[in-house]
Amino acid sequence: MLRTGISVPSGVGQVEPTPRPRSSVSPQATIFPLNGDSSRRRSLPDAARRIRSPNESSPVPLWHSFQTQTAQFQNKRRELDLPDIGWQRNNTLRILLVDRSDTVRARMAAGLLELILDWNEFGKLVLQERCGVEVAHSDYLPVSTTFGLISQAQNLKVPAKHFIRRTQRFDSSMLQRCDLLVAMDSWVHQYLQDAIDSEFGLEWSPEKQTILGKISLISDFFGWCSDDEVSAQGPAAVLPGWLSHHLGTNLMLVRRSADIMRPDLVSPQGMDEWYDMSTALLLGCASLVQYLMDAFTASAPSDV
Repeated sequence: MLRTGISVPSGVGQVEPTPRPRSSVSPQATIFPLNGDSSRRRSLPDAARRIRSPNESSPVPLWHSFQTQTAQFQNKRRELDLPDIGWQRNNTLRILLVDRSDTVRARMAAGLLELILDWNEFGKLVLQERCGVEVAHSDYLPVSTTFGLISQAQNLKVPAKHFIRRTQRFDSSMLQRCDLLVAMDSWVHQYLQDAIDSEFGLEWSPEKQTILGKISLISDFFGWCSDDEVSAQGPAAVLPGWLSHHLGTNLMLVRRSADIMRPDLVSPQGMDEWYDMSTALLLGCASLVQYLMDAFTASAPSDV
């Protein structure tokens, strides 16, 4: 992908992404297999007909299929040590994207996450916030920074609104209000753990363990999707075409890093650093969305 220098656009425009062809099936009635199956966008009745034999009216085979899929999901989740998403406890999930200064990474992640959730028709089921643990007080970014970020982010059709909002300061109430806290790097992850110790004490308790179980690095989700899955094309792919094209096919170096780079956009290497950051965030957000959809499916049997 061509990397361009920072330019200041003539106006704070917003590029509207081309939506995936919509169906009349709501996200609550959609099945999402774990292995990148191109037929994953099926309504529950259609999936039931596919699983059952023509002469069979019993729902038992469908139930067994759900049980198998749930077991596969839980085994993979435990293997990667990912949070246990409580779709059965909530109609919606609230995700907090946590950065240091709430300047670049969490804002870009929020924009990418919005695009991917909307593409997969999950935008109304997942609410997101972002914050910075080093933010002293809520304020707008400098105008030059705002326009520079908008200029770069528009290459991936990330809405400008994510860069013109005030910075948000992390506070301890977010630990309980949010269902999942996603840190941009290891330092932020440790900060959140220390905040939990400060809030709940050093001794173990069920409540403290529950809060600790909500925290993850965005890179923790890298392993949920293969290169082929995140680079797939078509209406059943987890990413729209322009985003999967940005990822490319060689993600080995991205997967090796636990932390998302903080680009210095005024340095000679700034554009390379931006590209590396956006690629890593895109892989993390795509894998996170696929994980949320698979978790939704794994909790579906109780609603069938």
